[in-house]
Amino acid sequence: MEGFPISRDNGGAAAFVSYSPEKQRLLIPSGNKLLNLTNEASPVKGWKAEAFDTAISETPRLVSFGSKDYLIIMTADGNMHFLDPSGKQRAASVEFAATVNPEFWKGESFKTSRMISYDSLGNIHTTTLEGTSEANNVLPLGSHVRLQTMELDGRQYYALLDGDRYLTLNSDFEVELDYTLPEPCDQLQYLSYEGKRCVRASSSNTGRTYIFLPKTGLVQDMPVRGVGRTLIASTDPEAGPKILVCDGRMLLCYKAVLSAL
Repeated sequence: MEGFPISRDNGGAAAFVSYSPEKQRLLIPSGNKLLNLTNEASPVKGWKAEAFDTAISETPRLVSFGSKDYLIIMTADGNMHFLDPSGKQRAASVEFAATVNPEFWKGESFKTSRMISYDSLGNIHTTTLEGTSEANNVLPLGSHVRLQTMELDGRQYYALLDGDRYLTLNSDFEVELDYTLPEPCDQLQYLSYEGKRCVRASSSNTGRTYIFLPKTGLVQDMPVRGVGRTLIASTDPEAGPKILVCDGRMLLCYKAVLSAL
């Protein structure tokens, strides 16, 4: 494709963002700089983002509140930076604990949105975009543990996977489900289908995937063969939802029965 490949320094993964159907951009971290390109890989004219003090460490994120767009850029020195679509600073940078796999939770406003992560001591760190931070200790965690945030019944919940142990925590960090899987898993994904919230846990070792409801446990007919990013969808309402999961170069499809065993 014309314009590719693109040379860059090390950094977080690139992101494709869409301000509107007519305004789509490719954001590419390159060391401590952020490249802003069009669909044709041409530099965007008028891009004003300056180099950061340290390298960009995470994939850039675009969030919008009302008529204002914010590009959230995280750097290796533990700071979150907020840029407007032209690359100018839109809000003051805030310090964020240098922890594992940060997750963004969008609230109703910039003020109520937050970044969430955890450390090896078992602390879940929450930092609002205005810089207010808190840490809550939940259980021994490490880099092998997987964390996902999700919304259930209009509230924020946490999904935690530690080998064969899965936990659902509510926004007060109270355990609502403590479930033991049939085998250790190392992948965790939050899924949604027509208002139903599900969680996928997969084992890279055995190539099996489990899908369960965050408050009740495994759905019927689990596990299924396949591992990796999974989708629950339906092209025929009368046939019901299907589970689509990768297995090497194949895409497998299963009938989904989204009720607990």
